[in-house]
Amino acid sequence: MEKYPKIRKKSKSFFLFHLNLAFSSIEYEQHAEVINKCYFPLLKIFSQHQIKFAIEFSGWTLNRLMDISPEWIKFLKDLIKKDQVEIVGSGYSQIIGPLVPYEVNIKNHEIGLNEYDKILGITPRTVLVNEMVFSNDMAEIYQEIGYNNMIMDGDNLSLSLGL
Repeated sequence: MEKYPKIRKKSKSFFLFHLNLAFSSIEYEQHAEVINKCYFPLLKIFSQHQIKFAIEFSGWTLNRLMDISPEWIKFLKDLIKKDQVEIVGSGYSQIIGPLVPYEVNIKNHEIGLNEYDKILGITPRTVLVNEMVFSNDMAEIYQEIGYNNMIMDGDNLSLSLGL
C-alpha cells in the first residue's frame, strides 16, 4: 500500500489554505522566510500536480505579499488565469465581525475587495468567516457586500445555531 494515496482529479475534496502574515506568532522580519518556505511551495506543489485549490488571505496580507514578493503574486496570477486556484476573501483585516459596528464590517470588506481587484484583478465570490465567528448579521453583511458563498467550520456553525 502506498504511503500517501493518490488524489483523483475529480475528487470531492476541496483544499482551502489560510495565509495570514499578520498572525501574532510570525514576526514581521520573518515574512519573507514564510513566503519562501511555505507560500511558494504551496503554489508549486498544486501547480505541478494540476490540482485546483483555494487560498484565503486578507487584503493586508495580500499587500504584504506584493511588497515582499511580486514574483509570488505573478505566480498566483498565472494560476488564477489557468483556473487552478480560487481566491477566497476575508476583508482587509481579519476582524471579529459581530464585535464591531456594521459600518466597520462593510468598510473592511469594501477595502479588501478593492485590494483583491487592484492586485489580482479579481473579485472573490466566496468569503471565509473571520475567526469562525458566525452571526446572522454577518451573513447579511457578506450577502450585501456581494459574496455568493460563505465558508465556516461546521462545529462552530452548529454551536452558533444551537444545534
